[in-house]
Amino acid sequence: MKLRIIAGELKHRVIEVPKKFSAHPMGERIRAALFNSLAGRIERAKVLDAFGGSGACGLEALSRGAGSVLILEKERSVFRYLNKNLKSLSLDKDNRIHISKAPALTYLRSNQNLTFDIIICDPPYELAENMKSDADNQLFQTLQYLSKRLDKNGVLVLSWPDKINLPKINNLELQKEKTYAGAKLGWYS
Repeated sequence: MKLRIIAGELKHRVIEVPKKFSAHPMGERIRAALFNSLAGRIERAKVLDAFGGSGACGLEALSRGAGSVLILEKERSVFRYLNKNLKSLSLDKDNRIHISKAPALTYLRSNQNLTFDIIICDPPYELAENMKSDADNQLFQTLQYLSKRLDKNGVLVLSWPDKINLPKINNLELQKEKTYAGAKLGWYS
């Protein structure tokens, strides 16, 4: 499967996604809506793509002028594609982008000084569908922890299954939500 970058310096460039991709890559229509909503905020921003998957969101942010992008992806096979995509886009030596094969919660707990202007969360929908609001649930813990890493005037955008209510996130308020073909986006600040 191939995805294309929608706008910016990498416009129309293609990234590859594994054929047996367990997650749901964010489609172009939803990505366009997400990034159009961030117009005026993305340039020079510090961006975290917390559940990197295909890397499409982080790469789109970089293409649109983000100052720095961190993409976190814990699945080894998907992470290989991220590396491959960075090389094919000639970004493997670009110091504006960093990728790490690690769960977001683990990585951020071991890098306590990192904060972000924009956090994009697009966790696998199967995790969202099974999320319970208790301390033992990894996704719940991650979402709650991310609020500590958002700069004062920052925004966290969460992609979520459309049939499930958006979760409450500590210290953040849900500002708006929109539904797009099976997905719901929530903007928190």
